[in-house]
Amino acid sequence: MKDKKITFKYFSIAEYEKEEAYLRKMHQQGWKLVKISLRYLYVRAYIFEKCQPEDVIYRTDYDQTGGDAYIQMFADCGWEYLFDFDESSYFRKKKEDIAEDEDIFCDDASRLAMVRRVFKARYIPYLTLCVSDIIFWIGLDSLIYMGSGKSGLIITTILWITILLALLYLGVLTMQFYKCEKKLAEETEAAEGVKYKYIGLAVLWVALALVTGILILYANRSDYSVTDRDNGFSIESKRMNTELEREYEAQKGDQIAIGHDIDDGYIEITIEDSEGQVLASQSYEDWSEDIQTIVVPKDGRYRIICKGRHARGSIQVNLE
Repeated sequence: MKDKKITFKYFSIAEYEKEEAYLRKMHQQGWKLVKISLRYLYVRAYIFEKCQPEDVIYRTDYDQTGGDAYIQMFADCGWEYLFDFDESSYFRKKKEDIAEDEDIFCDDASRLAMVRRVFKARYIPYLTLCVSDIIFWIGLDSLIYMGSGKSGLIITTILWITILLALLYLGVLTMQFYKCEKKLAEETEAAEGVKYKYIGLAVLWVALALVTGILILYANRSDYSVTDRDNGFSIESKRMNTELEREYEAQKGDQIAIGHDIDDGYIEITIEDSEGQVLASQSYEDWSEDIQTIVVPKDGRYRIICKGRHARGSIQVNLE
């Protein structure tokens, strides 16, 4: 392994010049590129072999024609073909052998066309994922299913994470490709069109982010009422997404009776003493009966904490 080295780098298609400069630097240090493989989230694994340190220029080019004739054209000019990866062909040549007027690589217009095609190929799947997850989320929420117990919490969390990661990726992708397209198109009449295109995409991103934010607030809304009594309280909830706490004075041998009629969602009730010691902590899914009774072990004040997540139904707590 001393003769091989693997580095992990992220270069977007908009950063091809940075990638070329990095490969040149590695060759100057005695490491020539032999392979690139894709890793997670578009981070690339660059595989190098030990070689004689030389000043070698690396270039990436968009293959417009394909076939052996394309590769032979570069070979006739002294460029060594390495491989194709991620829409581009990789070549290298010693700096001392490059002529000043050598210009056989694709022009800006051809590279711009390639960049736009790659952008669509990467943008549309994540946009589809984001929109479909939002629609799925709305559908589940309307059925009050996504809050059903622990499984509902898992579904909700997965949807949130997926949407937020998709939005993050779309935002980063849009900024990177805007810089690239702007640079390639600034000398052409297409520069103004690039500006308006990405303004539209930015507006779309903001709209999706706002919809996601509104959905998060909407999904975490609460609609419930509490009736307090001297010896307890009751909750009538259409949707409870909060924590409720009550404190009572109790004597040894008293009983705290908790009854529930939960139709949907998740709720957990915890009873603890003034020192924070937990006497009982259960979700309604764990209760084998509609009413649970906890015996107070000693005189003192006791806190009863109810935590709801999309909880719908009623709860009664009585100190007897």
